[in-house]
Amino acid sequence: GEFSKKSLWWASEAVSNVMDLKYMYMINDVRKAQYEIEHQVDVMMATQTPDEVESQMADFGDYVTEKWLNLHYTLLGKYQNGYSDWGYTQVGYGPSTEWLHAAGFQDFQATPEQFAELRLRYKTTQKEADEIRDSALGA
Repeated sequence: GEFSKKSLWWASEAVSNVMDLKYMYMINDVRKAQYEIEHQVDVMMATQTPDEVESQMADFGDYVTEKWLNLHYTLLGKYQNGYSDWGYTQVGYGPSTEWLHAAGFQDFQATPEQFAELRLRYKTTQKEADEIRDSALGA
């Protein structure tokens, strides 16, 4: 079928497909999001009547769909290029020290100004990526 941002099926497929790339790293993020949603359902079930819960399911389904699409974009950004620490607290899992040494990374000559420029480019690119994501999600 045709992709729809309003379809929970497509949102779930998007997360599932991106997880094929780096499952062992992404699963913790997915489980956290899953547990948050399950907890919200548990609270609803414990504090509301079945009719009240049922009356909220369409809106809750839309909320879950949006949350899952956001998770998809977060996973893409967070785990790009083999790194997971792009402003997140989780320790990165990029190239090993041995690989960096074999590649001659220790001999790389760069100035603080070059790194400052690179940080600015990353910040600008992240802002643009966030705007694209928000536009795609209709935010």
